Amino acid sequence: MLKARILTALVLLLLFVPALLSPSRVPWLVLTLVLMVLAAWEWGRAIQLDAQAIEPHESHESHESHESQAPASPRHDCLPSSSVQRKPSQRLSFGLAALTALVGAGMGVTLGFEALPAWVSALLGLLWVYFFSFLFDRGAMRWSRVPLWLKAVAGWCVLLGTWWSIAVAQAVGSAFLLSVLCLVWVADIAAYFGGKAWGRHKLAPQLSPGKTWEGVVSGLVGVYLLAYGWLYAADPQNLPNDNLFALLWRHGAFTTVLGLAVLVMVSVMGDLFESMVKRSAGLKDSSQLLPGHGGVLDRVDALLPTLPMAVTLLVWLH
Repeated sequence: MLKARILTALVLLLLFVPALLSPSRVPWLVLTLVLMVLAAWEWGRAIQLDAQAIEPHESHESHESHESQAPASPRHDCLPSSSVQRKPSQRLSFGLAALTALVGAGMGVTLGFEALPAWVSALLGLLWVYFFSFLFDRGAMRWSRVPLWLKAVAGWCVLLGTWWSIAVAQAVGSAFLLSVLCLVWVADIAAYFGGKAWGRHKLAPQLSPGKTWEGVVSGLVGVYLLAYGWLYAADPQNLPNDNLFALLWRHGAFTTVLGLAVLVMVSVMGDLFESMVKRSAGLKDSSQLLPGHGGVLDRVDALLPTLPMAVTLLVWLH
């Protein structure tokens, strides 16, 4: 497993680093669009498994209502053991993937990606507020009752909007995009080690038992240290100033502290939301497309809300 994980990471680095540093934007846009296409396929698969998983539970509840002596049916918040055995129809999965590819290609030809339009930011913000609401109100049980078509459309809009945000972030500069990616990575790594060392209070035990409040605080501290180091290194060495931390710092220490805290919390909730979707569908990983890592959604879950939020901050603060 470790060998497969390392090899997959090396292959991805060999693909994406040259694309990011290429003078032409095309390789980066194509590779990231491919990622979103694969993520759309995974999304279609997960929401179908979720829709199937509720059926046996509902019929079981109906049967139990006539037998008062029978044991209570399991909560739907638990992993449904039968859902992973079911095979979802490929029509929706491939349909979402194909639509993502076609619309993304059309956007690449017709749009300049110089900024994220206000209506796109507003739409993505509303969608994520809707998604995050499930983390605070009945979780997987409520999510399982959302119509399949609504899940498909909302998820597709989020994935395409994220790709648009990636394109805008790259247009601003590689330093800006890299700073957002590093923020998410450092928050995740610091939260993992902080949670291991000091974790006592569970953040969301039913969705992700390993996450703790101490881990979240550790992740935030790690991001603050990253920002300090980035800003300290940028001035003496005249490094490009088009990064997220410099953008926030131009508006003062309070804006920097608050903005980074918001982005870290958004990344954590993005991770929790994907965990909820997988739990509702009875999946451990979104797929096995990336050997040793699971699926694409498993790797980009925290980035899906964070990148659009970072690009929106860019527009607001400019």
